[in-house]
Amino acid sequence: MVEEIRGKLGEELIIKNCLDILNELRSLKAKYFENKSNEEKSEIEKRQRELIEAMKQKLSEIIKYVERTRNERDKNELMGQWGYFMDQLAINLPVPDLLDGKTVDLQKEALSILIPYLNEHPKAKEVARAIFMIYHHGAGIDKNLIGEEFKRRLIEGQEYSKEFAIQYVEAEKKAKPFLEKYVALTIGLREFSLDRDYDILLRVRARKGDKIFQCLLDVANWYACIAYYQEIAGLNEDAESNKRRADELYQRLMNIDPNLREALEAFYKEES
Repeated sequence: MVEEIRGKLGEELIIKNCLDILNELRSLKAKYFENKSNEEKSEIEKRQRELIEAMKQKLSEIIKYVERTRNERDKNELMGQWGYFMDQLAINLPVPDLLDGKTVDLQKEALSILIPYLNEHPKAKEVARAIFMIYHHGAGIDKNLIGEEFKRRLIEGQEYSKEFAIQYVEAEKKAKPFLEKYVALTIGLREFSLDRDYDILLRVRARKGDKIFQCLLDVANWYACIAYYQEIAGLNEDAESNKRRADELYQRLMNIDPNLREALEAFYKEES
């Protein structure tokens, strides 16, 4: 019993450390774009790389805890946390690494572990969500194209290319079955289809901050994201339908949590 308690405390400390590292990485990424000095940017990159190495060490410890843990629910939660941190690490790399497409390498590594795990543990909704998020952030897109588009959009301020949008739509389609599995497991359905069962999402009970609320927000974000890239790709009919569904879900969620409106407005202002 004592060893079990120690193990639980150890897991919680590692998760907290990972969250602290991730928050600093996000802050440094924002600071990098605000800075004009090459010297200061170099210092930021140096700190980012230190944090990335620290994060990788913590992530290897999480895997060790997964291997030692017998409780199925705890294993699934830990593996989901590992997937979440891998996903966030991949999109918060230093700018030179993003331009080199190294996001793709981390995404591939994560998927090579998470997908077999989910096949063995089909009720691991946290892992299904982690896989969804990795595809939702562009896993599977050509590595060279990722770097080109990052430079085009974030550095030069240009619109994404049609080629990139087409590949991103495909990434969102790969994300779809994992999001559907996550939704089904979260709201207690045997199966769920984003195409066929959309109306269920407008009826299911959700409270501010609970797991179902987060699940519905993930779905709204998926509809919004795929609609955005479908529009750039010229798939306007599909884009219109998905955007309508995203707007309806966002409105429902904002009725539950009015603070969500401000967060969404800030997000879309940043993306525009």
